[in-house]
Amino acid sequence: MAGGGFVAPRVVQDMPAEQRQAYARFTYAPILWVNVALRNSRALDQAGLNFLSTYLDGFGGLLLNYEKAFGAGASGARDPERPSVIGIGCPRFYMGLPVKEQEKKGRTELMETSFRRYERKVRADLARVLSPWGFDPKNDIDAISMNRWAHHGYVFGYPGFFTGGVAEAARKPHGRIAFAHTDLHRFSLVMGAVEQGCRAAQEILKCI
Repeated sequence: MAGGGFVAPRVVQDMPAEQRQAYARFTYAPILWVNVALRNSRALDQAGLNFLSTYLDGFGGLLLNYEKAFGAGASGARDPERPSVIGIGCPRFYMGLPVKEQEKKGRTELMETSFRRYERKVRADLARVLSPWGFDPKNDIDAISMNRWAHHGYVFGYPGFFTGGVAEAARKPHGRIAFAHTDLHRFSLVMGAVEQGCRAAQEILKCI
């Protein structure tokens, strides 16, 4: 069962009550993931951005330089006029609200907010972060796309999630069904998904 924790209990309808309760304790931070196509890489090069950078005082919080993340241009001089694409992660958090309420409010915001409103926030963020190196959003941005992960955002590691046995109970095999998805890694990332897939495959082999 490779679906996420938000769907697994709906598919495996005879899931044991203890395991179903464990899945009910998974919470998610809805996230807006934005991809921005740039006409050139001048500001990125001059800023010396790593493949992953964080900034915690704007609309977004994480900036991913795809070129460096996937090894392109790892060595040698690069043409500063080359086009590039960057990713911006914008998790929706609301300080002061309980975790479940934040999750619900984030989903609602993502589904109700217009593209134009989000676009303005993204442009303002990039102007503030990169303008010291000559970045001009009006001239340097070629296109913007947005992915609204409202109902299956990133796993939210609330206090007790890492030590309370929630993931262990959720990934316990049920008959000949093994569970494999990144949520069981307690953090949403591809390496965790691969790790959980390998574990589940080993569990299935024991059933053969």
